[in-house]
Amino acid sequence: MKTTVLSLMIVCFACTTPKPATGATGAKFIFRATVERVAAATLPEISDVSNCIVVKVSEVVSAPPGFTDWTGKSITVAVRDINSQKPETEKLFYTNGWLYGQSLAVVEVHSTESREVSNEEVLAGVNKAQDDGVRERLKRAALVISGEVVRLSDPEKQPVDSEHDPYWVTAEIQTEEVLKGSAEGSTITFRFPSSYDIMWQYAPKFKVGDKGIWLLQRAPNQETIFSITEEQDFYPIERKEYIQSLLK
Repeated sequence: MKTTVLSLMIVCFACTTPKPATGATGAKFIFRATVERVAAATLPEISDVSNCIVVKVSEVVSAPPGFTDWTGKSITVAVRDINSQKPETEKLFYTNGWLYGQSLAVVEVHSTESREVSNEEVLAGVNKAQDDGVRERLKRAALVISGEVVRLSDPEKQPVDSEHDPYWVTAEIQTEEVLKGSAEGSTITFRFPSSYDIMWQYAPKFKVGDKGIWLLQRAPNQETIFSITEEQDFYPIERKEYIQSLLK
């Protein structure tokens, strides 16, 4: 089976102190597991296992939507301190994705004894970190609006050839409400990259009829042009009350 670099695309969390699990930034996959083997791996592609352990997942506490449930399965964790790892130890791991193939390999951001932090505390930390991240994006946004995409231009190729050409598309939004900033007229335009090149593959893509909340940034060196290149700058219209609560 082909092994690929694993990308867990949700807001990042890590635990800087074991209890309570707030102030989390960095880890995207949080789970409880028992250490099975030290200096070992579950993927043959990992040739250097000097900082790797094999653990059996007993419970997934937080993971990206749609992520495979690894409960009851053995996976690899690249740990920060191999000398502190002992078989049969139960731990709560805060990790990020590394490799995915016949099994899963993740990189430890933080870990603690499994019973030191409850699931409620972990999730409270996850939620707080997510809210703090959205607040920071809202603070940086020049304009925050809700509305509907009513028109799209054709992709525009840059004058200078580049393998990472974003192929900018200009979108026109029928504004429902301005949540932050000020805007003239009933429509707003912004640019977004339509390319699925590795540089732009996670940038949000839009179509006519899409409804939502846009956190619009000024395009670099373009004070009159807005752009969106980060997935964290768009939210479905159902999240409007959530965004409004964070703007207060």
